[in-house]
Amino acid sequence: MQRTAMSTYAPKSMLRFYPTDSDAHYTAVILENEKVYQIKSPTNEKMEFDSVEEWLHSLPGSPSADALIVHSAEQENQQVKQVKKEKEKEKKKKFNVPSKVKTRGGNPLKWGRHVYLSMKTLVPSLLEKEGVMDAYNDFIDVLSVPRPNIVIYITGGANSHLHGINLEGYDTIPVHCNVLHASAHQTIEKNKERLVQRDEMIQACRKAYLPLYELIKREMVPLIEQKKRDQLNRGMIAYHTVQVRKVVQKQIRAQEKFDAVMQRMEKNIEYNKKQIQIYTNMPRKRYDWEEPLIHNSA
Repeated sequence: MQRTAMSTYAPKSMLRFYPTDSDAHYTAVILENEKVYQIKSPTNEKMEFDSVEEWLHSLPGSPSADALIVHSAEQENQQVKQVKKEKEKEKKKKFNVPSKVKTRGGNPLKWGRHVYLSMKTLVPSLLEKEGVMDAYNDFIDVLSVPRPNIVIYITGGANSHLHGINLEGYDTIPVHCNVLHASAHQTIEKNKERLVQRDEMIQACRKAYLPLYELIKREMVPLIEQKKRDQLNRGMIAYHTVQVRKVVQKQIRAQEKFDAVMQRMEKNIEYNKKQIQIYTNMPRKRYDWEEPLIHNSA
C-alpha cells in the first residue's frame, strides 16, 4: 500500500480516497484502456471516467493524487486473500468438544466433554468468550494424549454437572481418576508403574485445567454451590416429610389400637359392674329348719 503522485497506474490498480470529514471512502480501479471506473462511494454510485484527473475532480474537495492510497492488483489480491483466510480461520475456530464415541469407557476426554456440557447447561454465556474457548481447547489437547491405562469417573444423573468442576479444596482434580485393574500375572513393579502414570496424568490434567478454571470459576462455582445446597435442601425436606408421614401413620395406628383397647376395657368395666349388681342383690338361701319370722300385731 502506498501514496503516489499523479502518474500512470498499472491496469487493475486500486485507488482509494478517504475524505477527512467522513468515515466513508471512494474506490476506483484502473481499466485496461487506462480509464477509471469508480466501484465504491458513499452513495454506492458506479461511474466511469476518462482519466484519474477527471475522477479526482469529481471527488469532494478535488483532491490531488497525493491524497490517494494505491494498491497494485497483486497487493489487492493478497489483501483479499488474507481477509478471506482470516474470516475462514475465525469461522472454523470453535470448541473442540470430544464426541460421545471418543469418551466411552472412562476415557479422560469424558471429563473434557463433561466440562463443556456443564458450561452449556449452567452458564452458556461463557461459550461466547474467545479466551474460554482457547483455554478449553488447550485443556482438551492435554486430555487427548493417549493414556490407555487411565479411567475417569464422572457422577451421572440429572445433576451430573454439579460434579467435576469446582477445584476448591481439591489437591488433585475434581473427578475420580484411577488405573485399570492389574492382572494377577503382572508384577508389583508393573502395578507401581501404573500408579506413577496415574499420578503424572493427574498433575498434567490439573495443570491444563487451571487456566480454564480461572476463567469460569467466578460464574460457575457459586452457581454450582447454590444448586448443591438447593439439591441438599430438597433432599432433606423430602426425607423429613417422609419421616413426618411415617410418625403420623404410627400415631394413627397407635390411636386406633388405643381406642380398641379402651373399648374393650369399657366393656369389661360394664360387665364387672353388672356382676357386682347381680351379686349385691342376690337373695340369701333359706333352710327348712329356719323358723319363719313372726311379726307381733299391735
